Amino acid sequence: MTALAGGALLATLNALLRSSGLPGQWRLLLIVLFALNPMWLFYAGNGMSEMPFLLFFSLATYLFLRWRANGHWRDPMLAGFTTALMFGSRYDAIPYAAIFTAVMLGVFILARNGIQPAHAEAHLLVYLVPFVYSVFLWVYFNWLIMGDALYFLRSNYSNAYLTRNMAVAPQVIALRDSWPLTVRYLVLTMGLLSPLFVALLPLAVVQAFRQRDAGLAGLVLLTLAAPMFQFAMYRNGQTFGFLRFYISVQPGALLLAAYLLRRWRGRVQHTLLVFTTIALAVGLWTSFAAMQQSEDSGFVDALRNPSSVIDDYRSDRTVAETLRSRFNDEPVLVLADSQAEEVVLFSKMPQHFILPSDPDFELALSEPSKYADYVLVGIRTESQRKYFALQEQHPDLYEHGGIGLVLDSQLGEFRLYRSVNRRSP
Repeated sequence: MTALAGGALLATLNALLRSSGLPGQWRLLLIVLFALNPMWLFYAGNGMSEMPFLLFFSLATYLFLRWRANGHWRDPMLAGFTTALMFGSRYDAIPYAAIFTAVMLGVFILARNGIQPAHAEAHLLVYLVPFVYSVFLWVYFNWLIMGDALYFLRSNYSNAYLTRNMAVAPQVIALRDSWPLTVRYLVLTMGLLSPLFVALLPLAVVQAFRQRDAGLAGLVLLTLAAPMFQFAMYRNGQTFGFLRFYISVQPGALLLAAYLLRRWRGRVQHTLLVFTTIALAVGLWTSFAAMQQSEDSGFVDALRNPSSVIDDYRSDRTVAETLRSRFNDEPVLVLADSQAEEVVLFSKMPQHFILPSDPDFELALSEPSKYADYVLVGIRTESQRKYFALQEQHPDLYEHGGIGLVLDSQLGEFRLYRSVNRRSP
């Protein structure tokens, strides 16, 4: 799925560059440099949501630019469906949709012949209806499946729960207390992922004001929607500072470059084209360096040593196979939290686990030995323990067990405790 999304993203960017009038050889060079970026390579093949999000983000923004060129209602309608699909990938679609709507409204208000209410209403509706419907479906399915329409906001799997202690993290406090540090963090993070984006952004802002170009101003706001949303969330302690949350600046840079290349001609266009090529090449190195210091360092190690085999889930599979061989035919219940999610997946017997998504999880968490036959708990550092329900509620569980629990076996980094009140045979 991510590989298909990655290929479609490259096709979208190629169409965008073609609309700028670039010859085929230049388009090919820019697309190849973009596709060689290690961040793009990694997320185009790892099954996560980043690549579908980038595809829908780029496609919706491309449709916005096309709408600015022809004014046809078809483009905002298609952009609405694309933003709805974006919402299925990441919540960044919410601020993106808000900015898209505001930009469209601004374009109508600033129109030379004055705003035409019926015309503006039609264009806004064809964009908003698909997106609002997708949000409604998400809320409805949460209610239908989990019995809580806002389960995604307040469950043990929600972002609010996982980041409940981030507001007091030292790095977050430092950002809130210092605006210079805030600016440095933003520029450095976006600049490492895409030097081209950071270089073109102020140029695009100046050009938009000088030329009173509503299309370019809207493009700037749309490309900033996701990174600024993620940064605001991080600065408020409502998300983690993962590098991938800012990855949209990479296609955003090409979106800005394509727009400016279409506006300029002659020597200025050629200079910008050469600069874009060099900046994309430099971005290969800066992204590599940034990933080396991030949660994606394993991929960098694999690039350095292609013959090595990196299996991040080998130990989880071993634990899962052990549990499956022991419990597959027994009616036992194992209490586990999100720390063991890979083990549960590989075990292929989720019916044997009491998980955070189960309605009786909180009850079992309060008295593990009473409601579960076994408890599977893993070790983590002190700074990570607060993110896992078992170790947060029972801090000494891994080392010393708990009331009514005795150590059954050591399974890699996990310990399996058996309840003395075990009800199953």
